[in-house]
Amino acid sequence: MPTTRKFADKVMKKRDSRAEDRRARILSAARQLFTQYGFHASGVARIAADSGVKVGQLYRDFACKEDIVAELVRADVVEFLDEPALRAAVEARDFALVRAWIARFLEEDPNDPGSYALFAEMFAEATRNDRVGDIMREVDALVRGNILSALDALAPGEERAARRSELADFILAVGHGVLFRRISDPDVHHAELSRYIGQLIDSELAKIMQDPPVNPTR
Repeated sequence: MPTTRKFADKVMKKRDSRAEDRRARILSAARQLFTQYGFHASGVARIAADSGVKVGQLYRDFACKEDIVAELVRADVVEFLDEPALRAAVEARDFALVRAWIARFLEEDPNDPGSYALFAEMFAEATRNDRVGDIMREVDALVRGNILSALDALAPGEERAARRSELADFILAVGHGVLFRRISDPDVHHAELSRYIGQLIDSELAKIMQDPPVNPTR
C-alpha cells in the first residue's frame, strides 16, 4: 500500500508540474500577443498555437480570454506591490522604505519595458468589456488600499484620513499619467519626470505630516 501511495503521489506531482508549465506557456504567449496586437486581435486559437498548446487544453485551464487577462494582471500586480515588503516596512516603522515603496509607482521597470503597453491595452479594453472592467477596478482598489496603508504609516491619524485619501488618488492619477505619457512620447526623459513628480508627492506628504491634525469638532 505505501508503495502504491508513493507512486500515486509521484504521478500527481508530475501532472501538476505539466499543468503549471502549460499555464505558464499560455500566459507568456498571451502577454506577447496582447501587447503586440491587442486584446481583440489575439484570439484563443492564436494564443494556443503560439504557446504550443491545443485549444482544448487551453480551455481546461482558462474558460475564456478574460480569465487569462485576470491571471496576467493578478500576477503582475502581486509582484509589483510586494505587499510583504510594505507590511514589513510599516511594522518596522522604516519610513525610508515606505517612501521608496511609494516611488515605484513612478519608476520604469528596466526588466519589462513593454509592461506599460499591456496595461494601456487593458485600460482600453476595460471601457468595452465589463469583465475586464471589473478586473481593473478590483486591481485599482487593491493598489489604492496598499498606498493608503503606506501613507497611514507616514502620516497617521484619523484626522488626516481625508488628506491621505486625496494624496492616494493623486499618486494613482499621476502614475497612470506617466504610463500614457511614455506611450505618447517614448523619448520623454522618464527619470527627470519621475524625479519632478516625486518631489511634488514628497511636498504634499510633508504638508500632511507636519501640519497638526485638524479637530473636526472645533
